[in-house]
Amino acid sequence: MILGMAPRDLGLADGARRKNRTRIEIAVSMLEIAKQGVKKTQLMYLGNLSFELLQKYLNSLLQAGLIEAQQGGTQYTYKTTQKGLMFLKDYQDLQKYAALLNTKKSSLEKSLGP
Repeated sequence: MILGMAPRDLGLADGARRKNRTRIEIAVSMLEIAKQGVKKTQLMYLGNLSFELLQKYLNSLLQAGLIEAQQGGTQYTYKTTQKGLMFLKDYQDLQKYAALLNTKKSSLEKSLGP
């Protein structure tokens, strides 16, 4: 329990466990959050990341050119680059194809009967 909260208070059914996010899901989340430009703390909290994971993924996204750091005085703002926006579009397209594939697979399984 987190601070006396039951699993159902966290959006979980009784006995359900939270699914860990994949690397791509974390990266996509960070890119979505950074579209308008955010500070590191906002990225960490909105992305539901520990500081260690934030550093790891932020460094990877910066090196890949998917996010850029813009200095404004003493603080940095992190913003999704054009390359990052293309990554998001490709991911969304992939999600659509995956949903279509699952729908067709279910349809084929149903046609086989019980």
